[in-house]
Amino acid sequence: MTVAGVSAARRRVDVIKLRELQARMPRTLTILRITGDPARSIVLRIVIPTAFNSDYPREKQEASVVEIDLPETYPFPPGPSVNFKTPIWHPNVFPSGKWCFGEWQITENLELFVIRLMKAIALDPVITNPQSAANIAAASWFVLHQRLHPELFPTTALAGLNLEAPPPAIGWRSIR
Repeated sequence: MTVAGVSAARRRVDVIKLRELQARMPRTLTILRITGDPARSIVLRIVIPTAFNSDYPREKQEASVVEIDLPETYPFPPGPSVNFKTPIWHPNVFPSGKWCFGEWQITENLELFVIRLMKAIALDPVITNPQSAANIAAASWFVLHQRLHPELFPTTALAGLNLEAPPPAIGWRSIR
């Protein structure tokens, strides 16, 4: 299979996985638009409270709109690029809205990548890297507030955002 064929197949599978994630988190994740077949660009609305500015938690943003662009070489490096269409106060997001997420791993599909993005939006200390700041003021703010008010971070636990699975049905069989 050619690189273009591998890329097209991976994009299609990744979009399926992303739709499955949306089905598990319908109040949290909405796919607003997918451009191209196979996908070249995906716009998402993610409903997770986050810092809008340095006045968090007094002022917060309830939802973020992000665009994920997939290069021609996807899933091979350099990997996707993410731009926030709504403002966010985050150490790893440039004032332009571009998310600096670190290294792209070819084994990380879009579902896992979007989960990592959600954790970043929630200012999860495991994902947030103030040492590699794209926004120095937000990094300083994060370090200070994480030390003074660690209970603020992450802003929400992702595990609580999944739909609850229905309890398994109990079936009885005769032992005769």
